[in-house]
Amino acid sequence: MAPRKGKEKKEEQVISLGPQVAEGENVFGVCHIFASFNDTFVHVTDLSGKETICRVTGGMKVKADRDESSPYAAMLAAQDVAQRCKELGITALHIKLRATGGNRTKTPGPGAQSALRALARSGMKIGRIGVQCLLAAVKVSIGEPRVEVVQGDVVLLPCSFTTTRPLTRLNVIWTQAPFSSPKTPIQVIVYDHGQVIEDPSLIGRVAFTGVPWTGDITLNDTRLSDAGVYRCMVNNPPETGEAGIEELVLNVLVGGGGGEGGVAGGQPPPQLRWHKTEPEWLSLPITMDGELSGWVKITNVSSQTSGLYRCSASNKLHTQSCYIHLAVHTPAAAASTGVLQGTLLSLSMGLLLLALLLLLAWLRRSGPDGRWRRGEEVEEEEEEEEARYEIRHASSRTKRSFV
Repeated sequence: MAPRKGKEKKEEQVISLGPQVAEGENVFGVCHIFASFNDTFVHVTDLSGKETICRVTGGMKVKADRDESSPYAAMLAAQDVAQRCKELGITALHIKLRATGGNRTKTPGPGAQSALRALARSGMKIGRIGVQCLLAAVKVSIGEPRVEVVQGDVVLLPCSFTTTRPLTRLNVIWTQAPFSSPKTPIQVIVYDHGQVIEDPSLIGRVAFTGVPWTGDITLNDTRLSDAGVYRCMVNNPPETGEAGIEELVLNVLVGGGGGEGGVAGGQPPPQLRWHKTEPEWLSLPITMDGELSGWVKITNVSSQTSGLYRCSASNKLHTQSCYIHLAVHTPAAAASTGVLQGTLLSLSMGLLLLALLLLLAWLRRSGPDGRWRRGEEVEEEEEEEEARYEIRHASSRTKRSFV
């Protein structure tokens, strides 16, 4: 009897993913651990960095859909990455720890060390370990943060930069935030891939001085509206990192004149002063009514208040003044009262003088000389009486003899 034929056992063919390597050889990948204080990214690529093999974040391992920078979440993310790498035949990893860099802290977040330990504990062999920061490749410098210019003059706004890449794709942008509306900046001038684009309102007044080697610009025929905060932003692809940005403040100086009442204008706002110049010099206290107006209050006005007053307004450019002549006149009622008082005083003086003359005359008549003259007059009168008596007596005798 022929033997029974049983089922032949077929050997299962094991299919391994990844590159075919000899036993004992390692297949390397590159693990980029980006550890910030918001989340932890575990990203594995090939040695060239062009092909992504696996990518897991700490935020993907928590229940809520959010960023997660805790060491525990970073450990779970690293374990998933290690499992996926083993499935693809990757047995070893070069590590690159990356921090945020830029203007912020350059220290890796708390999940970096936890992710690295989790990869090692999962059986992955660790190769080179490097730490790098995402620094801003383009560094911008403006020198002085504040620039002043007189209205109508030309001003240079500096913006120098350093870069390690060719300037074929250089991009320089100047913007202005006016003092009147700081929340609505406007684009002043742009240099992009060799082309210069100016704001239509500034055509002919703004220009680059040495682009692409420098980002300096000139602004001519300056006006008060040109004052504000200027920002220079430089970007030079393919450099990574944030664009270099610096700011400066431009002040346009405008001379102002003093007007009547102490009203002035100018930029920066001028200082107001009031003085009395004639007949004597006197500095007066001023009451400000805002930045551009001031006044002086004069109390107890009299004739001594009359004089020449000067209001002066001065800033960094120059000083201008205005003059006011103040004349205090006596009212009409007061003038008539003064005339009446003068008339009464004159009459009183005349009466007093007349009384003095009468007194002198009386003293003259009642003195010794006056009494002698009076005696002579009495004697003369007595002699005249005697002569008259003798004449009468003589005439009577004549009559008697005739008879």
